[in-house]
Amino acid sequence: MNLVESGSTSSGSYVVTGLAVLGILLGGVGLYVGLSGRGAEKDQENRIAELEQRVDRMSGALEELNGQLRGLHHNTRTALQGLNEQLNQLRQDTRAARAAPAVAQPSTAGASTPPPASASGAATTPAKTYTIRAGDLIAKIARDNGTTVDAILKANPGLNPNRIKVGQVINLP
Repeated sequence: MNLVESGSTSSGSYVVTGLAVLGILLGGVGLYVGLSGRGAEKDQENRIAELEQRVDRMSGALEELNGQLRGLHHNTRTALQGLNEQLNQLRQDTRAARAAPAVAQPSTAGASTPPPASASGAATTPAKTYTIRAGDLIAKIARDNGTTVDAILKANPGLNPNRIKVGQVINLP
């Protein structure tokens, strides 16, 4: 019996040894998985921190673009308001030019009354007028009518030669 007992004891010790080795292996695998899980968790934390930094940078860039957009909106609105004012002024000028009656040039042919006499008794010539047309300049008007710019300005006190308008009537000397 000694042999039988010693055989069963040695197979039992193999089972126990095998189970012990299996336990050690399973513990090692568990330890490995646990440690590697912590490494993955660290990687995820690093990735999240990196993504947060990118979001912060993008938010800053977005704020800068919003500021530029607000500036462009303001500039565009101001420019459009200026254009609107200019259009309104042009409309008013056009209406005024259309409403201004054309001054007829006095006709000397067939006149039944003589020109008025001056205080000295000499006849005076009737005053001439000129209606401003598109493209006219005071210098051109003076040249075409045989006079000077200074003479036209003296005959029209308050006339600004840089602000003449189509349809405006001026006196010629």
